[in-house]
Amino acid sequence: MKIDFEKFSGAKNIFLIREKLNLSTDQLGSLTKKICDPYEGFFADGAVFLESLAPGEFKWHFFNSDGSGAEMCGNATRCAHAFVLKKISSAMTKISIQTGAGTITSESKNDFFHVQMSEPRQKLNLELTTAFFKSANDFEDFKKVASTSAYFVDTGVPHLVIVVNDWESALKLKSLWMFLRQHKFFVKGTNVTLIQPGKQAPTKAISFERGVDDFTQACGTGATAAALYVCDKLAQKNVTVVMPGGQLQVDFNGKTPTLIGSADYIGQVTTEFKE
Repeated sequence: MKIDFEKFSGAKNIFLIREKLNLSTDQLGSLTKKICDPYEGFFADGAVFLESLAPGEFKWHFFNSDGSGAEMCGNATRCAHAFVLKKISSAMTKISIQTGAGTITSESKNDFFHVQMSEPRQKLNLELTTAFFKSANDFEDFKKVASTSAYFVDTGVPHLVIVVNDWESALKLKSLWMFLRQHKFFVKGTNVTLIQPGKQAPTKAISFERGVDDFTQACGTGATAAALYVCDKLAQKNVTVVMPGGQLQVDFNGKTPTLIGSADYIGQVTTEFKE
């Protein structure tokens, strides 16, 4: 059967979105893996299947590009809201979405989406030692580019936040970030978010993500994790985070963090899928 998707970008984090299909979770995961493939699909970071519960209330079925599920994604939330405005009702400027991390709300204001993120959990300061790494050589390579004082937080999905002092060299150590992403210390695995905090300037960040196993252009939960580090360590309530795909704002003046950014429509794509 032919299936249409709408393609959106949230700070160049690309998602394929449509209303939920009458397929099993395994089938939706297989379909997502096919359509997100950069060669045989449409080069996307994940897919969202939206299920309408009531006017302005939705449940999502979210999949990473490898077909695995994830509890939450801040950039995908903005894109999902943009999909609702374009395809369902332009009047739905406020919506709620049931996710694996709880119910998330989004409000559209002046072309930006204000996403009320879930309450951060499991905040933990970690001192990384030789024992945390595969080898002493890996630990030495790590110390050349990053601080051994790390920060772990679950912003809907888990993130290990690492302060980097040599940005370009750190980006070359993908095998090291993959090892930490899969580290047995983290029960569900973790995303690894590298940051360079800014005291009077934007914070630079990039996330090595679960379900992609590579750096992505942007990550909403990663931006929130980076901003939480800055909020906790530097006492900033409004944090600008610059990721490769663009700039995101995180506001800590409410009960939970608010992630603010745009979502851009790219176009419609169509695929064939055999049940």
